[in-house]
Amino acid sequence: MIVLLKTRAEHLERLKLRILELHPYEVPEVLAIPVESGYRAYLEWIAAETR
Repeated sequence: MIVLLKTRAEHLERLKLRILELHPYEVPEVLAIPVESGYRAYLEWIAAETR
């Protein structure tokens, strides 16, 4: 199973810490994939939803 979470870079560290608190694995796979470009309306939506 893959779970994809979307947030802004400034929230990443807090999100990683929370995942590590909750995940049952000793070493869960947590990856950050930077978005360099995309559909403007979608990127604006992400920015608005992750304030």
